[in-house]
Amino acid sequence: MTAQRWVRVRQIVQYLFLALFLYLFILTVKDRWSPLPVDLFYRLDPLAAISASLAGRTIPSKLLWALVTLVATLILGRVWCGWVCPLGTLLDLFRFRSPVNSLRPLYSGWRQVKYFLLFVVLFSALFANLTLLILDPLTILTRTLTTVVMPALNYAFTTVEFWLYGLGILQVVRDKLVSMESFTKEDIERMLRGLAAEKGVGLGKVAQPLRVAISGTSISTPIFDSVEMLGKEYTLSRIDNALKKFETRPQI
Repeated sequence: MTAQRWVRVRQIVQYLFLALFLYLFILTVKDRWSPLPVDLFYRLDPLAAISASLAGRTIPSKLLWALVTLVATLILGRVWCGWVCPLGTLLDLFRFRSPVNSLRPLYSGWRQVKYFLLFVVLFSALFANLTLLILDPLTILTRTLTTVVMPALNYAFTTVEFWLYGLGILQVVRDKLVSMESFTKEDIERMLRGLAAEKGVGLGKVAQPLRVAISGTSISTPIFDSVEMLGKEYTLSRIDNALKKFETRPQI
């Protein structure tokens, strides 16, 4: 096999592992069943396995999977970084190349820092301290997805969804809430389900704009309980603020 074809094979494998990682990540976020362990990549991660073994003075059975990575590395070389690690794949996809040649020696020198960090992580693990595993590539990528990417996507999709059909529904929900004398969660549920049936849509199409208006997010405690706990006055106030906020923005 030629060197160029070998590189192409490696890239295909990288993309497949990246797709698998994102698939397992989404299943974890959605709390769905998975045919594979959702922590598969942590099981294959040599740094996580070695650090956990040093800290616990034992070899966790789940982390024996990392032996596969280590054996493959002895045969193919840098299997984890060059073939499996999803962060490594993303760095290869979005590689920043400096046009300034004078920066190359400095960059090469900084590359040696990773060996020092590896030593510090493993040395800390000897004293049962795994705090520095936050520097593990999987930890960096997972935390970035959960604290930055997923919230940003959730906000974007929620905003677009609200613009597309939420405003009209929310105005109708507000009018219904105003006319309600009893404000228990049973009454609120009955009203929302009745409105959904009247509009010929699922409950989510009615409840979701209300949830976004009163909580600012598409995820909250059960909507009927949330509205009851807020009370009529605060619920209506938050709906009015949401309507005012979104109506002043350009419509999609």
